[in-house]
Amino acid sequence: MFELHEVIELAIQIERNGEKAYAGAAQAAGREDIAGLLKKLAADERDHVVWFEDLKRTGVGGSAEDSTWDFGRRLLGEILGAQTFSLEEAHLARLDKIREVLEAALEFEK
Repeated sequence: MFELHEVIELAIQIERNGEKAYAGAAQAAGREDIAGLLKKLAADERDHVVWFEDLKRTGVGGSAEDSTWDFGRRLLGEILGAQTFSLEEAHLARLDKIREVLEAALEFEK
């Protein structure tokens, strides 16, 4: 079973991957408004990395081992789940409607 710090490291890596995918798609986007949205999404992913790094540094609330274990188990389940969606599959740079980009981003966040 995973330790909580391992789950947080996994979450950090997923956020970094998202940032990289959004930033790359922003550079390749054919429309400025879509590139701007993708840059904003990349910045949001950077903010998520900071949040998880703070969580790793300060720990989670509560001192009971059971609650920490349960938090880690639930977080891992949320991160991994049965979802197979990836940002690479979405071909974000090819999307030409703001709604499509938002739908792809929302699916990734789920």
